[in-house]
Amino acid sequence: MHFDGKWERYRLQKEFLKPEVSVPPSSSAEDAPAVAVNGNFAGLFSLQQHIASSSDNNEWTYEVTMKAFKSGGPVSTAELALEAYLTTEQYQGESLIIDGDSFALPVEPGKARILERKNVSEVIIPTEVGRLKVAGEFSLFIQDNRSFNQRQGYLVRFRFSPYKGEIEKAGLSLRFKLIPYAEGEQKIRPVSQHVIKTGGDWGELDHKVAWESGSVLDLSFLNDGPAGNHGRVVATKTGQLEFAQQPGTPVRFYGANVCMMANFQEKEQADKFADQLVRMGYNTVRIHHYDRELGQGTGATSTELKSDSLDRLDYFVHALKQRGIYVSFDLYNLRRPKEGEIAGWKESLQVLNDYIKDYKMLAAVNPAAEENYRTFVRNLLTHRNPYTGLAWKDDPALLSICIWNEANIYAFWEKQKTLYLEAFEKWLKERGDSTSDAVLGAKHPLFERFLYDMQLRMFQRGRSFMDELGIQTLVSDLNMHPHIALNLIRDRMDLVENHIYWDHPRYFTANHQPPLGFSNRSVLFDAASVPASIMPTRLFNKPFALTEYHFSGPNHFRAEAGPVVGAYAALQGWNIIHRFAYAHYPEPTQKPAALRHFDIVTDAVSLLSDRIAVLLFRRGDVRESAIQIPFVMSERWLERSGIFVWRSGIVPDAYSKLGLVVKIGSVNLTGNQALPAEFPAAVGVEDFSTSLFGGRPFLRAEALAVEVKRRGLIGSGVYDPQSGRYCSDTGEVSLDSKRGTFSVVTERTECLVVNKDTPMSGKALSIDKLTGGFAVISVSSLSRDPITSASRLVLFHLTDVQNSGMVYRDSTDKVLEDWGDLPHLARAGTAVVTLQRADPARDEVWRVDLAGHRMARIPAEVRGNSLTFNLSVHNSDGVTFIYEIARTH
Repeated sequence: MHFDGKWERYRLQKEFLKPEVSVPPSSSAEDAPAVAVNGNFAGLFSLQQHIASSSDNNEWTYEVTMKAFKSGGPVSTAELALEAYLTTEQYQGESLIIDGDSFALPVEPGKARILERKNVSEVIIPTEVGRLKVAGEFSLFIQDNRSFNQRQGYLVRFRFSPYKGEIEKAGLSLRFKLIPYAEGEQKIRPVSQHVIKTGGDWGELDHKVAWESGSVLDLSFLNDGPAGNHGRVVATKTGQLEFAQQPGTPVRFYGANVCMMANFQEKEQADKFADQLVRMGYNTVRIHHYDRELGQGTGATSTELKSDSLDRLDYFVHALKQRGIYVSFDLYNLRRPKEGEIAGWKESLQVLNDYIKDYKMLAAVNPAAEENYRTFVRNLLTHRNPYTGLAWKDDPALLSICIWNEANIYAFWEKQKTLYLEAFEKWLKERGDSTSDAVLGAKHPLFERFLYDMQLRMFQRGRSFMDELGIQTLVSDLNMHPHIALNLIRDRMDLVENHIYWDHPRYFTANHQPPLGFSNRSVLFDAASVPASIMPTRLFNKPFALTEYHFSGPNHFRAEAGPVVGAYAALQGWNIIHRFAYAHYPEPTQKPAALRHFDIVTDAVSLLSDRIAVLLFRRGDVRESAIQIPFVMSERWLERSGIFVWRSGIVPDAYSKLGLVVKIGSVNLTGNQALPAEFPAAVGVEDFSTSLFGGRPFLRAEALAVEVKRRGLIGSGVYDPQSGRYCSDTGEVSLDSKRGTFSVVTERTECLVVNKDTPMSGKALSIDKLTGGFAVISVSSLSRDPITSASRLVLFHLTDVQNSGMVYRDSTDKVLEDWGDLPHLARAGTAVVTLQRADPARDEVWRVDLAGHRMARIPAEVRGNSLTFNLSVHNSDGVTFIYEIARTH
């Protein structure tokens, strides 16, 4: 791990490593098998690792060297180390042996920094199978992680030499030896698996996948069908969306991805499924991962559409349209070309992601592959849907098209490495540059610029093809990653779209299969980095679509997703949001299924949290900020090194956090273009002529917190990264990243999120006497009236849901060993709620089940204009996450 000069932490990601069997640079064991693992560390260092083991595998050596990527200078470093994590459960009170001295890890949490020692030569760590001896010459640091919010365990860091300062090259050499325990020798206590089961904090939940019409869970009243009845959706010059026949009236879209076979259901079930979606309050669906099924017909190629599947998809699109739900989709997701379908390319890889990336990278450099793509697209978009009577391309219910899904060339070009090196040589020749060093590939100083040009050309060809087909809907591309250089290409699109995830699972073996790793933290303690880190990728003159986002299950805090993303997306004035995903297969849409990490139809708290997002964002309960402070950039950015490196190529974190207070996004000032008049200031990292800003401030990210306050640029907003406090300039959205609290206070919705049992208040909503820890408590009017006078309110009290028999490796719940199965279990939680109401004596409070059906009326106390009642997730007749407050007449 590496901390930069500002203590931003970066970890090594396995996808950036390239292991290969080799001979170690040094080893005491003769003919020892070894692995060389080279790669890219966070875009800061090139990394070379060598690992060799003895013949009995009880002893091995580890050597690693880091070299700064930037030829122009070293990497600013606060700490560079190899880090080991010791769980609290197993190591609390246990002792390590450091150069012969015993060192006991503290039982109770106290200070974070518990040991720091230079010139260490040996550490012995007890494990379940023996004592692990680590020898070498290193500086040692041990931290008690319990001093930080929602963290557990102890961190043991073996520091590089050098481990801090301005580093150009650093190294670490360690020898490991496992010493078995002698018979009868006291061993460390074993790790105890954490199994989720009924009893105590967990109660059985009766999950539902359909909701009663007219119930408090039915948000279909927000829709105006059929889709397209006001004309096509069009973009304005200011980056808003509106209907062609309703100019001047902005419209927003919120929905979910429907993936794979969930798109191909029989007509009766498709209608029921569309009813589910419209009652969620969705007015858009992103049809995703559909093309593989369409390409599996009996024809000679995958471009010939499978007729029975196409008919089912046609009907599903029709069913959505009738309910006022608009459709978005990508033109390539999963389609697998058949053997010999593309001249010169034989697809032989069986791993799903490999052939997908192979195909996308091939299409950028191989005309036959690109023509294969075009043939499929042409067949689909010009196909006439018999149920709508329109070709897909001509249907005004079509909201947007993405040319390629996640086809970032810089990320995957090595899938077709030989072809790209040939293309690079040709590109150099076209420029008149020497081709003698073309074989250097990624190490060549012009290679990143080459990749940029390849990406631009790929988009331009795709855009021209859309024009050739007569596509009138919104067209986008490049829907992955926040690199600044991509904005120069995105500026040519009808809208910008991007993807982001909180606590995406880490796959230790096979994709999607346990064991799976999670941080299992609340995003609030990370200053709402989802969605903040994606905010700068919005361009102020373009609509913005978040076409994939998710807080992955089984993260215990995922109920915060809807309030956090919904509120900040509304504050930013975004236009389209699609949750990933609603479902991948038909069965979970028809009957309850066990929770998985992506499909929210299997997850009660995500289904309810999404309704909060619908109200905050789509209905517009949260006001859009009136202050816009852009990040300015130009084509000079392409002259830099590391434009596609993860850290050096993206907007500084300080600017992203400004999006928690005011509207942010990017503006391209290529040429002598002046900063548009609507912006009071700008932020950037390039050097610009001050004349472009007309006397308005140009701020550097490193001084942002001080400057925006000193210059009064954020109105009454609060932007204080040091204290962790952020409040929007509208006064409606507040976050405390130190305490882990979040609030949204508007006329029609108030939402409070807590991570501890502490009281919290908005204006109309107050909560007290909480138990159970983390909770989302939200109340919304179901009419145009405010909370205080609306005749009907819905209140959500969300905690967590897990599967029965779900197994975690230990009590930290960071490694999932087994998904478990039905029934779902809900975590306990209680609270006392007080609502401010105009005439509370006329209110009735009802507990509601997950289908929207009233379960039982509960007592409420009236004092003046206050209505107070108790919330409890666990009740004698089942779990309650939902309450209805209804005014009697």
